[in-house]
Amino acid sequence: MAGFASCDQRNNNQEKTINTVQADSIPSVAPDTANFGVAPLSVEHIQHLYAATRSLIDQNRLDTASFEYNCHEEKKGRVTYYSQSGDLLLVTHQYNEYDHYEATDEYYLANDSLYFAFLKGTAWHFESGVPQATTDDVTERRVYMSKNHPIQCLEKKYSISSQSKDNHNPQTLDSQEVDCPEPMTILTAFNVLIERNGLPTAGCLE
Repeated sequence: MAGFASCDQRNNNQEKTINTVQADSIPSVAPDTANFGVAPLSVEHIQHLYAATRSLIDQNRLDTASFEYNCHEEKKGRVTYYSQSGDLLLVTHQYNEYDHYEATDEYYLANDSLYFAFLKGTAWHFESGVPQATTDDVTERRVYMSKNHPIQCLEKKYSISSQSKDNHNPQTLDSQEVDCPEPMTILTAFNVLIERNGLPTAGCLE
């Protein structure tokens, strides 16, 4: 989101369409071919369910519920739950911390089990010596899960300058396979959001 903006303006811009994963070579899938009653065991199955979920969202076929929170102006954001016939398929968490960091976390579910997490964080700063110019340093992480354990993890890092005409298109950049985090690194944040489903808060997420 490179471009001149005050800290408040960037915070106000947090309400936007959730990011699609744009993962490498994931095909489009007819959503009615997906069985969300079975948690996937392989990367290929995960990609199939992910693509089906994205298709359902694009077709506005999922029910949504959301809430916003503000934790002492230090961290604030919006949590949205996407479900089909009462079954939760996706939870998104858009938030910013202080003034120079913003993030979108997406958690995909099947049979009440987390199978994929897309975590995108952006730290931004004003460019030295260039008036009204900012640079976004972006990290995208993709974590494929099976039975509450990561089975493959990818990472992509890039920077976007508001004053450059030569910024890379993030969709053309390859993700690199990296060591996976400990399961609880992903599950702890995910479980907080699951516990808030139906019990929203206006204050800090706990």
